[in-house]
Amino acid sequence: MPKQPAPIHATSNFPHELTSLILTQLIHLYNHDPATQWTQLRHITRFHKAQIENYFLTYWLPRLRILMYDVCPAFDAEPMEYRYDAHIETDIVHFRCIATPPDDHTVKYNWAEALYSNSDARRIILRLASPLLNNGYAGGCILTDTRISSPRSDATGVDLWFNWKILFTHMFAEEMLVKGAREDAMRIFELGLKVTLRDKRDEAIWDALRKNYTALRGKVLAAHRAGRACQAYKMQTRFVANGPDEHVAAKIRREVSMIFYVPGWQSWSVRKIAAYRAREEKANWNLNLCEEVVGGSRGGWWDGLVGKWSGWEGREERSEGELEGELRGGV
Repeated sequence: MPKQPAPIHATSNFPHELTSLILTQLIHLYNHDPATQWTQLRHITRFHKAQIENYFLTYWLPRLRILMYDVCPAFDAEPMEYRYDAHIETDIVHFRCIATPPDDHTVKYNWAEALYSNSDARRIILRLASPLLNNGYAGGCILTDTRISSPRSDATGVDLWFNWKILFTHMFAEEMLVKGAREDAMRIFELGLKVTLRDKRDEAIWDALRKNYTALRGKVLAAHRAGRACQAYKMQTRFVANGPDEHVAAKIRREVSMIFYVPGWQSWSVRKIAAYRAREEKANWNLNLCEEVVGGSRGGWWDGLVGKWSGWEGREERSEGELEGELRGGV
């Protein structure tokens, strides 16, 4: 009797090296989206978790700025700014104030408030910026008042220590919640739009985000921090008042462009992006499109702004290369 051939067993196992390479490439596709990398892709494998955590420690953490406001309420002072200084132990990092803080008990009180208080009037704001965000255009940083868990500060208020992994976990989890709510609200809003022209739809969505985003953010985070589920949010065509987080909401309106939340903005021309950025910056100065600052308040700094906006709006000649340089400056 002829000998039967050995059975062939199908297998779905890729070589380990190939699997690891594919997963690594997948992670790199989201370099522009640190919230997704940290909250989702970090948990693929133990190897990639260690890889991502090391990347965030060496790339993102040094770009984090911790800003303490209302240090001296009697003065219109700049915030105290803390920057990464050293990795002390496993999960503890040291941040240091870049300037000598005022000899004032308010600094010590603010850190005590960050540690013990459940107040919504948060004075500490986190700012994360990088050329990786929004194709490197200015106006695309992450601004949040996520609470720092168990911060330790010295008596002078110069040095600060905290657990960086816990901070990033809380911060990016909140970013993902806000992102999901924003995208759901935009889908509902788009379904009700009557216009069909692409430029008109883009403008309508951008305008609705300008009027609604900070209120939506405040509602979602207030529910999340109170342990409640947030109901569906419907974007309005009128301005919606903000909640108790007005301090961070005002900074978001001034520093974060709504362009980068409009679906498909990546296909916009640089001239279209520039025109919208001019409109946003003018709105932050409470100017109508035809207004200018006149009289004694006008100086060289203002002339520079007017000249920049004229180029962005196409009223002065600018090449696309010049516009790219101006729109990406300061990232």
